[in-house]
Amino acid sequence: MVMLQKKWHESPAMDPEEVKRLCSVWEMHPRVAEILLRRGFKTAGEIKSFLQPSLNNLRDPYEFRMMQEAVDLLQEAIVKNWRIVILGDYDVDGITATALMLEFLQHCGNLNLDFFIPNRIKHGYGLTEASTDILMEMKPDLVITVDNGITAVHEVLRLNNEGIKTIVTDHHLADPNLLPAGIVVNPNHPECSYPFKKISGCGVALKLIMALRKSLRESGRWTTERPEPNLRDSLDLAALGTVADVVPLWDENRILTFHGLLVMNEKPRLAIQVLQRLKKVKTITSRTLGFQFAPLLNAAGRLEDADMAVHFLLSNDLQEAEKMALKLDATNLERREKEGEMLETALSLAETQKSDPALILVSP
Repeated sequence: MVMLQKKWHESPAMDPEEVKRLCSVWEMHPRVAEILLRRGFKTAGEIKSFLQPSLNNLRDPYEFRMMQEAVDLLQEAIVKNWRIVILGDYDVDGITATALMLEFLQHCGNLNLDFFIPNRIKHGYGLTEASTDILMEMKPDLVITVDNGITAVHEVLRLNNEGIKTIVTDHHLADPNLLPAGIVVNPNHPECSYPFKKISGCGVALKLIMALRKSLRESGRWTTERPEPNLRDSLDLAALGTVADVVPLWDENRILTFHGLLVMNEKPRLAIQVLQRLKKVKTITSRTLGFQFAPLLNAAGRLEDADMAVHFLLSNDLQEAEKMALKLDATNLERREKEGEMLETALSLAETQKSDPALILVSP
């Protein structure tokens, strides 16, 4: 009843002449013009950047706090062939960020490279005490977190005390009382002035790669035998992670998603081709990513190990990719069935408490 009593306030009517002008210039429906104006897009530049997202409008990665320090350390690790371990997250944003980082570093040479994504039941989320135990067993020289780590004060300190260097890349909100020491690249760090705070974890990883690629170019790392990778080919992973993380699709998120979708439809990697056939998809849209592709990858992190999803995205073997896709699809079906059972349990519990002022539902 309380919700029914709420009042909705419609924005003031837009200037009919302004709506007419937009319709004429952009050949759009008046309703679309009104929506753009209501959302604050008024200048030609603002409207063009929204309707025609350009890669040229991506910000300089070095606007991130400590980006230079991260690039310098990672470049040193590449040159000296340190053992590098990527610590990801078990959701799609973390899975794609892990795949993105691995794919780029593989282009950098025959590196001593590995990754680890914690199991949500065994290790918990991100850089925890349990996942740090695993990392220590992997004996890395450098650990790079993607989509996690912003509150891992004690874990980063523990790694550093063992002589293991760290680079934390994340996008989650920071607790001023729980900031890890050392190199932290996160737009939501209290000391970071990066203007776009809503970028995905995969987007932050891509920014590090963009800066690193340029630095390696300037140092002469790229050769005929080791050509410089075209990062446009990796925008499909950035788009998938961005859409799946349900961050707002404006600003840089919109640019990455727009161009990532172009890549998927023009030159899809093997994993995307397999998903297209499995889901009978012709044209891939953001809805395809959010409701058909992402749930399969998410299911791996919920019921299995997310490692399989990383291997799937980077697979170059058709039979292997098809086998993993079927496994991911079956896992997602199992996830949906379990969620249905959980909902029924919750509703049954709620029925027994319907006279109470608040519902408190507890079940294993």
